Amino acid sequence: MALPKASPQQPLRPQRPLRPQHRVVTTPPAPPVPRWVPPIRLRYVLGAGLLAGAAVWAVPRAQAAWQAHTLGGALADYALCMAGPSGAQALRDDPALFRTLIRRRLVASPPHEAPFARCVQKAREVTQSPQAERAHTLPARAFAEYGLPEQGSTTSLAALEAGPERLIALVQAAGPFVRGGYAALLRPSPSAKHAIHPLPPPRPSEGSGLEPARGRLETAWSVGRRVTVALGAGPTAEIFHSHDGGVSFRRAALTEEARERAGNCSGDDDRRSFELGSGEDGSLFVTVSEATRPPRTELAVEGPHTLLAAACDARGLVLAARRDGAPTVDVTLCRTEGRCQPLKLPATPPFTPLVASDLDVARVAGTTVIAVAHAGIVRVISSRDDGRSWTPPTVAFDSGEDASRAFRDTVPVELLAIGSRLLLYGAARSPDAPYPLLVSTDHGASFRPLDHDASPSKAGALAREASAL
Repeated sequence: MALPKASPQQPLRPQRPLRPQHRVVTTPPAPPVPRWVPPIRLRYVLGAGLLAGAAVWAVPRAQAAWQAHTLGGALADYALCMAGPSGAQALRDDPALFRTLIRRRLVASPPHEAPFARCVQKAREVTQSPQAERAHTLPARAFAEYGLPEQGSTTSLAALEAGPERLIALVQAAGPFVRGGYAALLRPSPSAKHAIHPLPPPRPSEGSGLEPARGRLETAWSVGRRVTVALGAGPTAEIFHSHDGGVSFRRAALTEEARERAGNCSGDDDRRSFELGSGEDGSLFVTVSEATRPPRTELAVEGPHTLLAAACDARGLVLAARRDGAPTVDVTLCRTEGRCQPLKLPATPPFTPLVASDLDVARVAGTTVIAVAHAGIVRVISSRDDGRSWTPPTVAFDSGEDASRAFRDTVPVELLAIGSRLLLYGAARSPDAPYPLLVSTDHGASFRPLDHDASPSKAGALAREASAL
């Protein structure tokens, strides 16, 4: 069945009636009441406080860490400049050894040389002290540890003030920013310059039995393996025997042969001898005897005097004497073919002026050797051309090197020539007390300990081996 079509003028009506629609009227909400808001949040204040506290805690420690790293490198470079290649390691592991190395370098330096002048710039960075910087420019003789006879040497090595104390304080102030302590920061720069490693003086061996020859003529000769030493002349001479190369001596009886040799200082040639005599006015005369010439007498010291030391070899006799009222000691050389003439000593303290009374002289194979002790330091010089030139002073003994020695109060300053060897020993307080003993096989240029088996042949072999090295 077909539905009727609607005309365009008449719209279709719904089959069901429309429900009435209700209009809902809503009331607009009331505006919110404004609340008070603080200008700065509390959490912002707490955060800013924490940041400020962290900055106050971290910034000084970071600055201390930076300064500690800079100072550690400068201190290591300074240690190399002062004490040689092992200076930085010694300062890090053993500060006492570092001070010992500095003292060795000071004692071995010439008196007018400033051994630490090259380290002034590093010292300025390390100490930041004008007084310590000035102490590095002083000559060696200005330090009390140098041991000069002159007065006024009041500056000590402690015035350098260049230890790790300031670095340790910075490491402690840096806190957790520095790990491993101050020792980890002592790293020298690759371009750091270092001084020559200072060598220690020889450690002496122990000798016994030989008495000092102060003011007495000393004569030594060898017969086989027995060494005989005569101190003095005439009936008052004292005779000592040694069967181990001079390590230990025993007093012996004064035989007629020993009395004749003790009266004449002949060295290693019996055809020439020297004999001392006194004049009526207290002057000292030397009588030279030769097999082919008549004896002749020469004036050695004029007027009253005090004889400190005398020794000879086949070519000449050397003696040291102080005239009454004179402040200095005169050293005179009497040659077999010439007259007695004073020796001109080098212009190096403590040899010029020679005011020390603790000294000795020796003659070995034409070389004149002089040893002077002051403040526990023994320095030795030698001349092979009768005083026209001298070797630089050699530190043969330093009592401040090791204070634990059993004979630290005994200084080896006595010289004794036995053939081509030269002994350097100390004056024992009693006949049974040991004393320090050294030997030189190069006429006083260097010394070493004397062993019980140090025969002349072995000493020559050691000298040739050292020369080859």
